[in-house]
Amino acid sequence: MSADTPEGGSGSSRDAAGWEYARSLIAVAVQPGQTFLDIGCANGHLMESMARWAGVEPYGLEISAELADVARRRLPQWTNRIWVGNAVSWTPTHGFSVVRTSLDFVPAPRRQRLVEHLLSYAGRLVIGVFNEEPETRALESEVASWGFAIVGRSEREHPHPRLSYRAFWIDARD
Repeated sequence: MSADTPEGGSGSSRDAAGWEYARSLIAVAVQPGQTFLDIGCANGHLMESMARWAGVEPYGLEISAELADVARRRLPQWTNRIWVGNAVSWTPTHGFSVVRTSLDFVPAPRRQRLVEHLLSYAGRLVIGVFNEEPETRALESEVASWGFAIVGRSEREHPHPRLSYRAFWIDARD
């Protein structure tokens, strides 16, 4: 909460260019005008970035009331779009075209339940950005093993030669 940069306040150790390089690969999964909910929105920097990069209507959910307050102060135009809640149990008043989450904050036995819950109000669920060794697709394989089809992915080289930045997405079942 005391970070000097918007990137730092979103948990990134990268500068603005590094942030955009890594995180903008999420923009491939969305279309302009779609609603976009960032799970774990922190200070709202990804919401702000996705609005700029992809023309989405951004929303955020944050488990920490203090961080949600930081996001509301940073982005007063979206104060009513930033909620406090636990993604595992929070239910919105309306659905979203795209929901973005990470799975690393959820214990492995509860990840499938989180994915199912998020897909109950998302047209598309984007998982990422995360770092992974280029030779493996462990997280994709885990999600696919629960019966979800991976419908898209985006990745870029990581500054560390043994890693890649990755995101992938699944669509809600009809």
